Amino acid sequence: HPTPPRPAPSPPRPTPPSTPPGVPTTPVHTASPHPSTPPLTHTHPPHRFPTPVHAASHPHPSTPPLPHTRPRRLSPRCSLASLIWQVLLGLGLATLISSAQNVIISVGDVDGVRIAGLILQAGPVQTAGGGGGGRAAMSQAVAPALLQWGSGGYAGRASNPGFLHDVFARVGGPDGTAASPVGVGTMIHLRSGHVIGDNMWLWRADHAQDGPVSYTSNRCDHGLVVDGDDVTMYGLAVEHTEQDLTLWNGERGQTYFYQSELPYGVTQQEYGDKGYAGYRVAPTVMTHGGWGVGVYCFFRDHDVTVASGIVAPAALESSFVNPLTVFLNGHGGITHVINDKGGASQGPQTSVNYVC
Repeated sequence: HPTPPRPAPSPPRPTPPSTPPGVPTTPVHTASPHPSTPPLTHTHPPHRFPTPVHAASHPHPSTPPLPHTRPRRLSPRCSLASLIWQVLLGLGLATLISSAQNVIISVGDVDGVRIAGLILQAGPVQTAGGGGGGRAAMSQAVAPALLQWGSGGYAGRASNPGFLHDVFARVGGPDGTAASPVGVGTMIHLRSGHVIGDNMWLWRADHAQDGPVSYTSNRCDHGLVVDGDDVTMYGLAVEHTEQDLTLWNGERGQTYFYQSELPYGVTQQEYGDKGYAGYRVAPTVMTHGGWGVGVYCFFRDHDVTVASGIVAPAALESSFVNPLTVFLNGHGGITHVINDKGGASQGPQTSVNYVC
């Protein structure tokens, strides 16, 4: 068979006229739909990368670079806080450390703040007194919170709520041993209303990089405290704090999926006898809802029995949908799921109890 002839090559494309970098050509739109808006133009990209801006050559010498350990305060006194929808976004889950037992992030009484993509880490404790160096002779001063939202008197707005997306906190882990103790009062304290949390894990370490942790080496009372009304949580996990893991004082709160685990190394006197729980709604609250609220236990070192995984006013028991408790391993257990309802989750084998 004869070989078919090859098609003629296409003529070369005309080369566009050379335009120096940064010089605009003819506008794409000759008439802007908004007279006050200049027409869009097309420019050739520069042929080299821009010179990076270093701290020594900051374009505004009067504005120092923000250290990672310095608290970032979002309030009406902040340069951006006069605007709604402020955004504090960490790239690559940036870690902010309370290096001087300071509140790392403090949000003012403003609407629409969005905080996302951060790890908040408790810092080293400040000790005073105790010439002998013993723990009983020392007092530890810790920050009240790693993140504190609002002054306590702001209701917020349903039309412009605040958001927490992918925000995690830890007390210990990289540190938190007897040789490098850390601490904080509460990891996240929400004092304003109309705040929404989405994917948050608040962790008091059960182990550390350089050794074991103890009851005194990484102190933390609560993972989350909510004082504001109309606060909603989607995908919340709180683990191992030394009092109520979550304490909810505000009205009309809602939680959709909650996973928690009680502390490993406490004693009955330190935890069970004091009536602490994995999720507590204050007795004054009239309206609250929880969907899939779970409390787990693994009392590794001592025989500890907790009366209830969830504590709430009796009138709100029916507002919890499919709450559960889980005994994973170890000693002791949880006697009831919510208040005095639900079976006991206790050993010697793993057990799960729901209230449906």
